[in-house]
Amino acid sequence: MSGRLIRVLREAALLTQQEVAERAGVNQTLVSMVECGKGGASPETVKRILTAIWQAPGAEASTDQTRSTAELHAEFDACFDAFRAVTEALQNREGDPDVLRRIHDGLIERAKQIGQTIDQRLAARQVH
Repeated sequence: MSGRLIRVLREAALLTQQEVAERAGVNQTLVSMVECGKGGASPETVKRILTAIWQAPGAEASTDQTRSTAELHAEFDACFDAFRAVTEALQNREGDPDVLRRIHDGLIERAKQIGQTIDQRLAARQVH
């Protein structure tokens, strides 16, 4: 699995390498090495890192109301980039397909949540 994919997914999830490492039970240096494509991680560890990134897809939705529209647009763009990377990985049969499908589905749900929040804000502005 591509380290670039893991980095893109982590960034789309708005997580630091340290946060992913803590969730996956590994150290931050290992997450960095995996993202840089330097190896050092077993396939099982890579799976744990991926699972840690998306263990609670959509958990960020509770904070949407306190975030600026620009921040939400940036996250939506990151989700789109991650969606493309996951789709490419699935097509190329890279990584664990079950984990990638869960991430794929989580990205779709998160993008929907962001879109709904933005739509609500636009509708509220039109009412005033």
